[in-house]
Amino acid sequence: MTTRLLTLLLSIALLASPALAWHSNVTVNARCLDGQVRVHYTVAAWEKDHEATVDVSYELNGKVTKLESDEHFFAPKHNQFSDHFDLPAGTTGTITFTAVAHWEVAKVVRKTCLEGQSVKAIAERGGEGRDVEVNC
Repeated sequence: MTTRLLTLLLSIALLASPALAWHSNVTVNARCLDGQVRVHYTVAAWEKDHEATVDVSYELNGKVTKLESDEHFFAPKHNQFSDHFDLPAGTTGTITFTAVAHWEVAKVVRKTCLEGQSVKAIAERGGEGRDVEVNC
């Protein structure tokens, strides 16, 4: 019962997330394992081969827990990562899983500010059209 409840709540939280131009897809599932609830997650870059660091955390009953790992990043040929965390048996409540990607766009922004062109024009010149607005 606890696993079903957590899975349902995780699914609702994930479906309510907004879509962004550069975003991450998150898959989360939970199951009972050795008397605990094991929560497994995968975070994947929607658009491959861009660089980003990713902050991963979950909130359970108002308490936020950051999940630390050297694997929480995106880079060329590293477009997703997976991990897990365990909750004690009998854990109840609402859990919200969050993965915030900090995309590396500094090169395009720097060129925009120095060259006075739009981000879209500079990105398209490099083969990566974007609809981004930057105020320098």
